[in-house]
Amino acid sequence: MHVQDRSELGTSEEFEQFLNRRSKRVVLSKGQWSRHLRGDVSPQGAKVGATNSLVDRIEPLFPGTRRTFCHSVWQLLDLEVLLGPKQLQEIYLTMDSDVWQYFHFDESVCGEGTRPQDFWFWRARNSDLKLGVDVLKGIKGFDGVAVGLIEARMSYLAQDPFEFVFFMKYAIHSLRNCPSTMPFLAGTKGRSILLTMEGLCVLHMARLLTHEPQLPKEKSDDHTEDNTTKSLTVHAALMYTTWVDRCLDHFKKLSPKALKTFQIWNEEAIQFQGLFSWPELDVAN
Repeated sequence: MHVQDRSELGTSEEFEQFLNRRSKRVVLSKGQWSRHLRGDVSPQGAKVGATNSLVDRIEPLFPGTRRTFCHSVWQLLDLEVLLGPKQLQEIYLTMDSDVWQYFHFDESVCGEGTRPQDFWFWRARNSDLKLGVDVLKGIKGFDGVAVGLIEARMSYLAQDPFEFVFFMKYAIHSLRNCPSTMPFLAGTKGRSILLTMEGLCVLHMARLLTHEPQLPKEKSDDHTEDNTTKSLTVHAALMYTTWVDRCLDHFKKLSPKALKTFQIWNEEAIQFQGLFSWPELDVAN
């Protein structure tokens, strides 16, 4: 979708013809690009990270599109796979330093012959909450989603449910703002993708917070912007019901085929009820 948007060509057929004329390294068979756009088939070599994959061969024609396809957000969204601190550090360091510098120690604390990536205890904890919120506001697009998911994972490893909820909410907020900086996601198909990504986040929150420990309702260093006293379970339920409402509004814009696809993508999140009194999401109606 990013490549198609950058090409400014209206149809997949036009794009196939353009590529076959423009580059000898990229040859597409009839209907191949359409299958990629629908998500039916992955680009050749992309799953195994081959250096001559279709994604890499298209990159010189549309610089920057490879980063979208290979962004760490896709790995981080597989929330059933547990990633340790060292793996999360490695993901941070694939992004620009202005994304991770608030959360990761930098060169200023390195001893002689030491680099920031050498730290095993790399997580910087800053006491300036206002600065932290300002930093988060400045991280846009998939980078913002990735930061939220990395920090939520770190909060889970640290067994801090308050920070976990804060950073999951930030990841969801970043997803909702993606179309403003990633215009190729602003259309109906793009919104289906973003809502599916959001559904994975709210489902993960629900699973982890359904059985809530009896914690105090307030915390002095709570990261939430409204210093809320609501329980963690209520926060998770609110994020889910908001997602449901957004899905119901989105359904009105989808064709029957697109609606069926969306239902398949989000089947697990739609059916999950846990212990919350959440509305049944009846896609058929």
